[in-house]
Parts: sequence; C-alpha cells; structure tokens
Amino acid sequence: MKFFIREARENAGYTQRELAEIIGVAPNTFHGYESGKHDPKSDLLTQIAIACHVSVDYLLGLSSDPTPSYPVYSSDNNITPQERKIALAYRQANADDRAVVEITLKKYMSADDGEKSEIAIG
Repeated sequence: MKFFIREARENAGYTQRELAEIIGVAPNTFHGYESGKHDPKSDLLTQIAIACHVSVDYLLGLSSDPTPSYPVYSSDNNITPQERKIALAYRQANADDRAVVEITLKKYMSADDGEKSEIAIG
C-alpha cells in the first residue's frame, strides 16, 4: 500500500529521525514505513497524522486533502512543528518528568482564580 508519510513529514518540516523520535520508533523502522517496506499500525498512523497536522485519510491515500477533520491541539493555528514535538514528548513523559516541565514553565503560565496552573495537553 502506498502511504503519503514522506509528503506529510516533509510538508511539516520534520526529518525522518525527528518524526521517528516523536512517534517512538527507531529511525530504520520509520524509513521502512516511508519506503513501503513496512505498514505502520493504526496507532502510529494516528500519531504521524497528529504530528504532521494531516488526516489519516491523507496518509492512507484516501483523500488528496491533507486537512484533518479533528481539532488541533491549540486554538493558536500558528503552532510550530517544534511546539508539536514538545507537546507529543510531554504526553509520553512519566509523571515525574511532567512535573519537572511544569515547574520549569510555571513562570510562563497564567493561573485562573488563583488555582494551580498546569499544562493541559491532550
């Protein structure tokens, strides 16, 4: 089956290594997905689609329109590939690592009504 992973990755500005890291696979495995040697599982296709801001239908070749039908992570439509990578990495982090990130970024986050500020990703 011909996937449109390479097109989506290149349009999103990622290298193979970067996108492989984001979705949690080895670079060689990711290369196999792009070259058609291996078929990615549905959960990986979903992760690729989210990271590249395209629809799974586009990755599968079922649609020529890459626009996803689901909402993006942020109401800020100018989210960069680097910001998406950070958000996805945060999702994969364990609770201790997330706490370190939250403490580090706390001074940049605003709290409503004096409540504890937390990053809400996903």
